[in-house]
Amino acid sequence: MYMLIKCRRPGMRCSGNWPEMITEVEDYNPRVKVTRVLWEFPPNGWVKYNTDGASRGNPGMSSYAFYLKNEMGDILPAEGATIDITTNTVAKAIKLY
Repeated sequence: MYMLIKCRRPGMRCSGNWPEMITEVEDYNPRVKVTRVLWEFPPNGWVKYNTDGASRGNPGMSSYAFYLKNEMGDILPAEGATIDITTNTVAKAIKLY
């Protein structure tokens, strides 16, 4: 239990004493910060390129995806695929032709 807490909640204070661990987990109240993010239309004659990449394990099996939207919000081309084992940073940067 101690290792699980340390792995999943590294900032949480956790003693090695079982009864105290149970109390600490029950009393744990993390701070949550919410940031509102809105997609905005590009100016007339422009397109917006949105992309992301992810890795399971980092490094691990990875994937990427992207799409372009015009000033009306219409999706132009879009693509997504799995790629070889790599890190999430490389997956975010890759664009295959």
